[in-house]
Amino acid sequence: MKKQTLIRNVPLTLVCGLILSASVFAQVRTWGRNSNVQIGDGTTIDRSSPTLTAPALVDIINIHGGEAHTLAVRANGTVLSWGYNFHGELGNGTTNTTGCYCNPTPGVVPSLTNVVAVSGGLNHSLALKSDGTVWAWGSNANGSLGDGTTTPRLTPVQVGVRVLDFNNIIAIDAGTFHNIALKSDGTVWVWGDNIFGQIGDGTSGVGDNRKSPVQVTALSNSILAVSAGRHHSMALTKTGGRIYAWGGNDRGQIGNGASDGFLSSPLLVPNIREVAQIQAGYQHSVALRTNGTVSVWGRNDYGQIGNGAVTSLGCMCIPTPRQNSTLNGITAIRAENSDHTLARKKNGSIWAWGLNFNGQIGNGTTNTAPPYAVLTPVQSSVGTGSVTFGTGGHHSLLSVPRIFTSVGTNIISRLDNGYVRFNNVTRAGDTTIAAIDPAIVGLPVPAGLTIAENEQAYNISTTATTAGSDILVCLNVSTEYDQSEFSKFRLLHGEGNALVDRTQSKNYQTREICAQVTSLSPFVFAKSLVSTAAQVSVSGRVLTERGTGLRNARVNLTDSAGNTRTTTTSAAGIYHFEEVGVGGTFTLQVTSKRYLFYPQVVNVTEEISGLDFRAQY
Repeated sequence: MKKQTLIRNVPLTLVCGLILSASVFAQVRTWGRNSNVQIGDGTTIDRSSPTLTAPALVDIINIHGGEAHTLAVRANGTVLSWGYNFHGELGNGTTNTTGCYCNPTPGVVPSLTNVVAVSGGLNHSLALKSDGTVWAWGSNANGSLGDGTTTPRLTPVQVGVRVLDFNNIIAIDAGTFHNIALKSDGTVWVWGDNIFGQIGDGTSGVGDNRKSPVQVTALSNSILAVSAGRHHSMALTKTGGRIYAWGGNDRGQIGNGASDGFLSSPLLVPNIREVAQIQAGYQHSVALRTNGTVSVWGRNDYGQIGNGAVTSLGCMCIPTPRQNSTLNGITAIRAENSDHTLARKKNGSIWAWGLNFNGQIGNGTTNTAPPYAVLTPVQSSVGTGSVTFGTGGHHSLLSVPRIFTSVGTNIISRLDNGYVRFNNVTRAGDTTIAAIDPAIVGLPVPAGLTIAENEQAYNISTTATTAGSDILVCLNVSTEYDQSEFSKFRLLHGEGNALVDRTQSKNYQTREICAQVTSLSPFVFAKSLVSTAAQVSVSGRVLTERGTGLRNARVNLTDSAGNTRTTTTSAAGIYHFEEVGVGGTFTLQVTSKRYLFYPQVVNVTEEISGLDFRAQY
């Protein structure tokens, strides 16, 4: 999933010799084309450097651009939208049919709550809720909203409400006119435009548009991530890091060496594996490898490949994956429905290449003469520390979350890459997260561990005042690791002159690792140099009395000696414990403010999945 993704002025924070000024990274910043006020600064002037929204946004945990509109998820689960609104893509119950056809500043999408991710298409929008449901609004001419009709919607409607198995969705991506979603069981679902076979069910043509989600059965349940472009779709396998692609191939975006026609069923892209992330651009495709390098293929008339040249003859494309010769140490990529690409390095700096006619590269320049592009990656002028970032049709987006932390007990500040739970907050303040390069931490690593390659480290700080020592920090690693590799991960915490292993629990389903600490910053991912024998995982779901997944429920696993480990459930109610000793007897107990759950005792002789809890009231 998914994928993406803010700070007011706060005092300088000194962390292990590193001085971070939160004001440097303050608030949401956008740049590029602004004719429909998609930048959100109240003007229609293109911006070639990162620009603050007006009003400033300080609590954004997920952000995504449509063709000419922008969507952002706030920490409280509500959604803001701004920009082009001729088709109702802002979801506020209105359309704008004069002037810039837009709403110039961010506004709330009404009646939409508990959202964890958003995605924008050409003239429609998607939102994923914590209960695994998907909601859509805007133009519906191609069935893009997935509600079984072609009726445009000015406010959110639920996608696939009549499709029996369309539930427990964990990732979404909006293409130009079609959409793709990933279920927690690894199956892929697509709906909307199908003129070039981008649905992936073996059909193609206007008459085969899908007004409700359909499963791509050729992919079984083997998928880890998905992405949708203009007319093509991509899926990443759980094992081996292989890529499937299908749909339009006129610009070589499938990656099979051809550059004509289309494919209506998934094709395994040859000669590329060990991929960690995928992105379907407008007519090009991008893959982040597990070694931190980037491969690109498809359309290249605007330098989309990023290797210093354009392709101006024939298909104007490179139809097979080509490794970018200048990028390394990359931790995330974005290219949704765009002719430019963004990449984030370990230190949180953003690098960009491709079309730059409107300043979407973000380095203070525009290219207004052919080929209108920056042909090799250059660093954006936004600085370092970025956590959430994305692209729109011709604009770019970035935020470093700063979340208001209120007074009370067990207060959670949810960040884009995890969350912090404070035992007792006595004075309210703001909690921030910034990406840093593990190399600059400069502290010794515990014996038997090594800093994880191509994993981001983070500085977390708060201006709130807290009492008590129970601070739980949960952060997410990349999704490319199989269960065996994930079991080697540890979360280290900087304390004095050393990094200390404070790992408390791990959840393979969400790739979430939690640490119990007494202070903040920095946090670094490490891996064990040896595998641990005779340990398995225990997992299941926590359900309400109606059978829906319960998010953020606390699950305790206690061994016969009284040692307790704790995790919290994902958006779909999934919990997961790694490294559970074989041969032991354990008690599992769920705690929730709203529901009662009976404990379960289990003898662990092998890996256990499907150990579910259902609320009693």
